[in-house]
Amino acid sequence: MVVILNATKWSNLVEEYKNGGAEVNVSVKKRSGLRETIANKHFKTGDTIVFLPRDLAFTCIPGYCYSQLNSELETYKAGGVSIYHNWFNILPSFKFFKRQMMYFKPKLMHEFRDLFDDQYLHQYEMFQNMSPVYQYAHCILTSRRFGDQPDENFIAGVIDMFNHDLQANAEYNFTPEGDMLITAFQPIKKNEVIRIMYSVEDNLQLAWNYGFVDKNNPIKLMPLSSRKCKRMEKLINKHTQNTKATLFIEVAKERCPDIVQKKEL
Repeated sequence: MVVILNATKWSNLVEEYKNGGAEVNVSVKKRSGLRETIANKHFKTGDTIVFLPRDLAFTCIPGYCYSQLNSELETYKAGGVSIYHNWFNILPSFKFFKRQMMYFKPKLMHEFRDLFDDQYLHQYEMFQNMSPVYQYAHCILTSRRFGDQPDENFIAGVIDMFNHDLQANAEYNFTPEGDMLITAFQPIKKNEVIRIMYSVEDNLQLAWNYGFVDKNNPIKLMPLSSRKCKRMEKLINKHTQNTKATLFIEVAKERCPDIVQKKEL
């Protein structure tokens, strides 16, 4: 069964964007428990699926993004008027991120600490000292921003609904003016799921930033030492039935491939 997710809120956002000059040729539906973007019509290779003017997006200079987004979120949560109101309405909730993201699980972070280098552990420590609103801003910024421009981050509704796939049928680009385009990478049929590739990242980066791993990811993680893998094996056995540990277990299995081979024998 296909269910439209938050149809009214989605329509409000699309209407706002179209009034601002955007082109949106997708809808958002829920299939097999996963929210997907669906083609509203047939696309040929190179056709525009979404065009989003820069003025409609949340843009920020690195180093100031948290304070800017935090201010807008505070206004929104207090019932005030934010220019991003319709976008905020369809964002995943803070509760969703708390269930999904690794850095919200202190006990598992401690047990599986061997999976993480100093960079991740430093980020984790900083995250623990943030207020809940700043934590929510962090989740939005890390999981929904686009672009490799060092002087600006680009985040907006609609485009942040596309799921990741290494075999993507669409791609995103920026125009010289800073507007964002999502175009068909191959012919796409009406009602077909549209996916893009976020970036080339290993599974620890995907798990940390987006809350999922790609089992077909060609970018492999560096194996852990045999001593650390023995600890990982005990932890995997301990948490096999713990759904909160799923991402930790998937990353541990990749970093300790011998564990998987032993279980298959």
